[in-house]
Amino acid sequence: MDVARSPPRIAARIAARIAAGRRATAQAVACEQFQRGRFIATLQWIIPVLCYSAPLLLRLGQHADVAQLAAAYNRTTAPALFCLFQYQALAKFLQNQCIATPPLVINIISSLLHVGWCALFVLHFKLGNSGAGFANGVTWTCQWLLIALYVTRIAPKLGMKRRDVWLPGQGSFRKWGAYLKVAIPCVLQMGSEWWFWEICALLVGFLGTIPLAAHVAANQFIGLTFMPAVGISSAAAALVGKMLGANRPQEAKTFVKVSLVVNLVVWLMISTTMLLGQHAIAGIYVKPGEVKQLIEGLLIIFAFAGLPDTTQHIMSGALRGMGMMTSSSVVYLLSYYGLMLPAGYFLAFHFGLGVKGIWYASGIGTSVAVMVFSVILAKVSYSAPISSELSTGWQLTEQLLSDQEGGIEFDDYGGEFGHVVQSILGERNAEDGSWFWALYVYGSFTQEWLRAPQRVDSTDLDTFPHIAWVAFRTAAVDRREEEQRVLRILGPKPFKES
Repeated sequence: MDVARSPPRIAARIAARIAAGRRATAQAVACEQFQRGRFIATLQWIIPVLCYSAPLLLRLGQHADVAQLAAAYNRTTAPALFCLFQYQALAKFLQNQCIATPPLVINIISSLLHVGWCALFVLHFKLGNSGAGFANGVTWTCQWLLIALYVTRIAPKLGMKRRDVWLPGQGSFRKWGAYLKVAIPCVLQMGSEWWFWEICALLVGFLGTIPLAAHVAANQFIGLTFMPAVGISSAAAALVGKMLGANRPQEAKTFVKVSLVVNLVVWLMISTTMLLGQHAIAGIYVKPGEVKQLIEGLLIIFAFAGLPDTTQHIMSGALRGMGMMTSSSVVYLLSYYGLMLPAGYFLAFHFGLGVKGIWYASGIGTSVAVMVFSVILAKVSYSAPISSELSTGWQLTEQLLSDQEGGIEFDDYGGEFGHVVQSILGERNAEDGSWFWALYVYGSFTQEWLRAPQRVDSTDLDTFPHIAWVAFRTAAVDRREEEQRVLRILGPKPFKES
């Protein structure tokens, strides 16, 4: 190849490889973390527990009928947990890159179909609780297949191979220690909230079948009302993380405030509906009687307790976007298990409030969590630099190109000049001086490409988060025209926003 006559093509090739440099590295890391997390989630230790849950529930003192019905559901649901975990991993991978529409569409489609699956297995085949488990299994499998097919189609744009969507890929079997160091606090943060309600269900079981029926039915409706908060929390985590990653701290702070305000408005509408329509809502689940009256009482409690509950959930999402999982998991463990669980037990059993006591305790505990999260968010430094092993343009260049075919060749003059690039991906600077490798940077404040004002060793990635090496022509070309040509190659932004 006569490189002296083809710098535009080389420039496009290298710009595509290096432009959005830090993001390209982050994207590769994100793909590896996805593969690692998905593989770890596949190690499903919970399945044996679910398959033999009846003896465990009986030992915990649950009623025999309750234990058998729960076990029937668990046995048919357990095998499909693999599909559920795969779907959740793919959905979170997309959502954390602000690709939220496809998972939403898939959820809507699968939710509509789920009604049909329930009717088929529970009513038509008369399988009862086992049928509900089969319906869940079919729904989770469909969700996984749909989202996997979508990710397979766009995999190259996400920086991953199509086969890696279905099979263990790069990063699945390494760096588990570093991954689990972040993942375990995140699991504690997200899981402790849901585990608490499972423990509460066990406690309510000791109160009798009527309180348990009311508790389960009310929770079904509460789960629906909580969905907007789950969505807002996921959006807050993704947007806050993205803004901090782009070195835009003020926008990250704004997204936290917007998320809380949106949740307040949404919950006021939901709570008003619950207070005005408590009788109709309870009537959807059960016939008139003692259970229905108890459901109505629980709905009234949660109409008020739901505001701090949804608020703390969104605050924890914002902290998750900041990478502060440890702080939020500690708050959850203390507020839920150190306060709510003991308070619920005493209110329910010692003060005679029954199942309502447990729901009162949830309002108390989540209010405390909101206060603690408010203090943390007020004191957190949004402008704190995001931790990274890469800080200079040279470190990024070396990491991205050293393992590529053709690699990178350079002279290290040290001191004032540092590393001077001689060859990239096998393409050397023209011997006749007709073109050379020039460094361009994208300013985090100017939001535009410009020629690097300093050597690559001194190019700070916090100030210039994206870099590009471009073949710059010098022979028989007007310098201004060449600058315009390079900027056209690079485009207005370092990458296409999703």
